Amino acid sequence: MPRKTRKKHRVCSSCNTRFTGHYCPYCGAEYGKKRILRARGGLLSGLLRFLLSLAALCLLFAIAFVTLDYFASEQGGAHSTAQAIFTSIQNALPGGFLSAYQTFRERYLGKLIAQTIQLLS
Repeated sequence: MPRKTRKKHRVCSSCNTRFTGHYCPYCGAEYGKKRILRARGGLLSGLLRFLLSLAALCLLFAIAFVTLDYFASEQGGAHSTAQAIFTSIQNALPGGFLSAYQTFRERYLGKLIAQTIQLLS
């Protein structure tokens, strides 16, 4: 008669997960060895990654803001949804930002958009 073999359950020393086999399926630690978790790159790397992510989000916001402004102001109000969204954003932003944006728009953005449209036509 064949003998019944039961798998031996082990408890991970790192995360206390019960498992069978040589490696913990939850944390990956080998049975009998404690897994040491370490941050990669340290504090400076994490801070740099955070600042670059923040800069990318600011750039994305600026592109969306300019695009909404362009669609809201073009074609004599044909894009009422863009106008409503742009007005809501303008109400949420501080006045200093809006005055700086208007100066930027008058000096550079109008010419840039006109040249882009001319190239695409």
